[in-house]
Amino acid sequence: MADETIRNVHEEDEAELELAGLLAYLIRHWGVLLSFMIIGLLVGGAVSAAKYLIQENSASENNAKVIARAQSNLMSETEYLRYGILPNIDPYAEAYACANVMVTVQDESFSLAMSGDNTISYTNTIARQIMQEYGRYIGNISFEAPAQELNTNANYIRQTVNFSQNDTGGYFTVSVRHYNEEAAGKILDYVLESVLNQQKVFGTNIPDHSLSINDRQVMTRTDTSILGDAESSGISDSSFKNSYALAAEARIAELQSYIVDRQTMIKRRYVLFGGLGGLAFGLFVYICKVLFSGILLSGDAAERYLHSMTLVSFPHSRNLRKRGWISRIADNLLGISAGISDRQIYEALAEILYTRFLNEENFRPSDLTAGDRMRDIYSETGDLSAVREAVQGMELATRHFLVVGDSVRPGEAGALTKYLREDDLPGMDFDFMDSFQEGYETIDKVHEADYIILCIQVGRSSHMSLRGLLQVLRMYRKDVFGIAVFY
Repeated sequence: MADETIRNVHEEDEAELELAGLLAYLIRHWGVLLSFMIIGLLVGGAVSAAKYLIQENSASENNAKVIARAQSNLMSETEYLRYGILPNIDPYAEAYACANVMVTVQDESFSLAMSGDNTISYTNTIARQIMQEYGRYIGNISFEAPAQELNTNANYIRQTVNFSQNDTGGYFTVSVRHYNEEAAGKILDYVLESVLNQQKVFGTNIPDHSLSINDRQVMTRTDTSILGDAESSGISDSSFKNSYALAAEARIAELQSYIVDRQTMIKRRYVLFGGLGGLAFGLFVYICKVLFSGILLSGDAAERYLHSMTLVSFPHSRNLRKRGWISRIADNLLGISAGISDRQIYEALAEILYTRFLNEENFRPSDLTAGDRMRDIYSETGDLSAVREAVQGMELATRHFLVVGDSVRPGEAGALTKYLREDDLPGMDFDFMDSFQEGYETIDKVHEADYIILCIQVGRSSHMSLRGLLQVLRMYRKDVFGIAVFY
């Protein structure tokens, strides 16, 4: 169980390292990543826009229904403006028909028990209730028959009919507004006839009463109440549109604007979602490109692949002056100290190498006693110069180290080797190659080397390049002593 727990923790650590390495690589190569994402954004947006144009209003079923409903209302309003009755009335020549309908209460059983004002109050109350019932009835009359006769819409006729109740006089008024006197009279007569016929029905539900028609008249008049706002500016042209026409035009403009805005919103949303999808796809493609290219994303990945240890790491931001903060973010993700000078890194590498030199059996000088003394001096002082003084005159078996670069920046392997030579580490000799090349010089250097220090470039070195390098080393039966990682 303990072994399984350790293995799970190790796998989680590796996953975190790979993720950190991938993030660091994406941050360092943000320009290329941005290019992929912008291309994806443009392509996704263009494809979505084209699809929207081909299948207009089909962004979603709900949006399509909303727009279809608005378009239907637009057609109705347009038809109303063109063929409706009220919008086409000339306010200076309005056909007006009206009549008063008297309501007489005939419930004498209660009236006889009352006297004076009580009787009048009672009858007025009953009359008001009766008139309210007729008002509701008139509002629900079916105008299909006159609409068919006048070749218009029943709803248009209903809008022309008005009911007003007189609470004190015991009567209600029915009026009709039209642009034609004859049509106004026909509509008024139809309403009055319907009201008289309804009296028989109401007789079973409300107190007994009688109706009589008074003051029926049809006329052509000027109705300033339906003039538009422009009337206040002195416009008096009889062809000027009335307030109903202006209101209809305003509703049409609102609907047209609403439909355009809605379609634009859908189109933008369509393009936005397509663009975001393309953006995500561009990011996905670039990440897949990185992952499937076999590029090493961290020194830990190189260690696992080469089965060797990292001797030293060179942060990417150590020599950068421009955009240094970007590389520092990437270095921090990988736990690498940014801003360290090359001199400090070289000194750290020298100490690491010499520590191993003193502590491994095959690195010891021929005089074991002297070797023990060297280790004691170094462990006490940590100073390589003190060790150099102590080994003066000792016979040391020199070991040859070959520093080999794999996809590193030109000169990196040479600069590292130059410092190690200048440091003059006793018993250690250094040479370098920027990369393996065919030729006798390469064969001689690899053959003569006791140990190989491999320099790799994170983000450039790949499994493929390392595989070829390892094949060369196996051919000469050489192992990788350690890795110098450049970020």
